[in-house]
Amino acid sequence: MRMVDAFLSKRYRVSADFVSKLTRDFVRAGHTPILVLADDVPTHLYNVAMETAVLAPLAQMSLYPPKIASRSRRTTCLQAHRPQPRSR
Repeated sequence: MRMVDAFLSKRYRVSADFVSKLTRDFVRAGHTPILVLADDVPTHLYNVAMETAVLAPLAQMSLYPPKIASRSRRTTCLQAHRPQPRSR
């Protein structure tokens, strides 16, 4: 339990700046489409979701709160960015 507490403290209290493994420059330079599902709980902060949506060039934002984010919105995003099969 002590190890879990240390991990959570480091991740969410001590160095809770953006995402623990990605820099803002990395997100800004990304070319992968992402769908940001905003929430506002301690482990998934709304302001971080908003910053991600602003920084990532191919980001799409869902509605907030997530309970009203429709399944069709997620499906539409996934269908729009479905990888094309390779030609043989």
